[in-house]
Amino acid sequence: MTDITMHLTANFYPPIPHDIQMACQEFFDEIVRDGMPWIIMMSDRPGDVWEQDLTDHTVLGRTRTLPNGAEITAHGMLDELRLWDALFWDVTPEFLDEGVVFDYAESKEFPGQLSFWENE
Repeated sequence: MTDITMHLTANFYPPIPHDIQMACQEFFDEIVRDGMPWIIMMSDRPGDVWEQDLTDHTVLGRTRTLPNGAEITAHGMLDELRLWDALFWDVTPEFLDEGVVFDYAESKEFPGQLSFWENE
């Protein structure tokens, strides 16, 4: 999982206490695990993100109580700690050929699914 503690240490003053950092790290790991972030990129422009999102947006409504007693939501934590980009740090992107435009949900193949190209 993505380690966000260096980001929390380096980018906030006064420093976020270690116990709160670790609670945020655990919550963040849960969000990434259950939210299943994905990235689609164009194969001819590997540095250019075409689309990125979470598979399950319900994780953003989860709440957690921090060691200091503060109750936070996943969405609020990602906003306050500027962690939206961190959701995608360790995601392996899927590459598409130039000119191929279709809905990502339709691009998934499942066992037993028929293909338009099977009969060619």
